[in-house]
Amino acid sequence: MFEKFTQIAVDVVIEAQFEACSLKHKKVYPEHFLLGLLSQKYCYAGRLLNIANVTFQKLVCLVEKKLEDKKCDENSIQNVSFSTQAKVILKNAISLATTYTQSYVTPEHIFIALLEYEKSSVSEILNELEFDIEKNKALMYRLIKRNKKTENIHPEEDFSIENKDGSSEIAAVFEDFKNSSIFNSAIAKLTASNYEILGTEQIMQSILEDKSSDFTQMLNKTGLNLEKYLNKLSEITNRNEEFEEKQVVLTPNALKTLIVAYETAKEFGDLTIMPQHFVLALLKSQKGIAYRIMKELNVDFDLIASNIIKPVERQMNAVTTIMRFAHEEAYNLGLNIVGTELLLLGIVAEGTSIAAKVLLKLGVTLKEVRMSIEKIITPSDDYASKNLKLSERAKNVLSLASKIARKYDVNKIRPEHLLLAITGEPKCVAMKILNDMGVDMLEIKLGITKELEK
Repeated sequence: MFEKFTQIAVDVVIEAQFEACSLKHKKVYPEHFLLGLLSQKYCYAGRLLNIANVTFQKLVCLVEKKLEDKKCDENSIQNVSFSTQAKVILKNAISLATTYTQSYVTPEHIFIALLEYEKSSVSEILNELEFDIEKNKALMYRLIKRNKKTENIHPEEDFSIENKDGSSEIAAVFEDFKNSSIFNSAIAKLTASNYEILGTEQIMQSILEDKSSDFTQMLNKTGLNLEKYLNKLSEITNRNEEFEEKQVVLTPNALKTLIVAYETAKEFGDLTIMPQHFVLALLKSQKGIAYRIMKELNVDFDLIASNIIKPVERQMNAVTTIMRFAHEEAYNLGLNIVGTELLLLGIVAEGTSIAAKVLLKLGVTLKEVRMSIEKIITPSDDYASKNLKLSERAKNVLSLASKIARKYDVNKIRPEHLLLAITGEPKCVAMKILNDMGVDMLEIKLGITKELEK
């Protein structure tokens, strides 16, 4: 049911379940959804409740009072199911989204469904709290009527239609790949196979042949080992799955996968494409012979992704922390695009790096950056986490940061490289924010130079 719910709407439901447990109710009732909505301060429904001075403490007391007969004597509630009434609310919210031809169910759909449902005490509770139901319901309807995807276009999306040299991006990917640990091995497999064009299957084979690698051993545990892989590869008599366009040095699917791997590496702060970046990219693209073999071997894709990401989270470097902050802020603002402005916010939020110190000395604070972002980019609830992506300018900034890091002869991208890369994109939203604050690129470059000389 919840695959068509935005992440914020899912959080509303999860919070409702949590509150049901806290109040010792074995089922979720419509009243619990009110508590879930109030807990989400960035959704419009939650904002309306806050504007009306509906406090969490008052609401909890009224919900507990109205559902007094639903309380059980168990000390700990483990499994909470949805009541028939709650299921009706969720079903009505889905119908509402469908009626207005919207792809996802938002908290506002849930709120309207609650306000229109007469078989619960939701209306009684809101009336007691002096919440104007009809007025706010009308506001919610106006919101969902105008909440179309075209209204949430990120300012940096226009970069994709500018005269961009695509060959330079591909050249950067090739340069990155040549510096990776899997390049020479993959080329050797290409020669041995009598092919002239490198595909995903040779790259994956070279990864699996490195038996001493901890990453390869992790893949083995998921059911993906060299012997099984080669057996499946020998059954494939043609490479049609690798070709969707004209023949190039790499098969189209291998090239697409490497581009995603390149972007993933930069988000992790890495200068070169590592085996784990390629495998993550392969899972995202879901194309090519290597992916087909993995699928036929019933490899646990979720387990692989988890085993790749968890070590990164445990040893999170500054750039990875910045990217996490940027993604969290996109989620909070209801955006499905991470632009350069969120990279800037991530740098400031991380707080300990040279870049953060330079910005602080120039008067750039987290509060001011966030306020500037909200002025430029309209928050929306039409958001689903699986659609979260980097803007073209943000991708370009990460690519430029990688080149700057190489210039400084370091083995990782650092926040100062990221900030310098932002100054190299004068038309990006992040630079607009900095310029509006009276900060220019020369001040930033000079500040970073001084810090690096200390």
